[in-house]
Amino acid sequence: MADLEAWMRVGYPIETVLGDTERVLDAWQSGGVKGILIGPLRFDTGVPDAPSITDLRVAHLCPPSDPRRVAAFEPNPTIYRRYGVVAPSPSGHDMTARWAALGRFLDAVKRKNIAVWIIEP
Repeated sequence: MADLEAWMRVGYPIETVLGDTERVLDAWQSGGVKGILIGPLRFDTGVPDAPSITDLRVAHLCPPSDPRRVAAFEPNPTIYRRYGVVAPSPSGHDMTARWAALGRFLDAVKRKNIAVWIIEP
């Protein structure tokens, strides 16, 4: 019988793991986690860049159509044009700090040799 592997899913809001990356990843690895599923790739503009657990609980309750949910990436219009699709408009929010935190999180995941899948873009 094949061994099962433990994976964690980081869902909306992804800010839940961005403020304490090393501690979270170390704890998951010590518990046997081999991979991470991340998605949907959405930030919540209604919570601060360094949200508290209360901020995150409130964010989790907002519906998927809530305008506070913005993509965790800026759309590249060239790619959309290549496929004959109109690119979504930029969010209009400054997500610089969160993009950097997400980059640090993904770099740490890679450095620790944890498999990662990005889902529900």
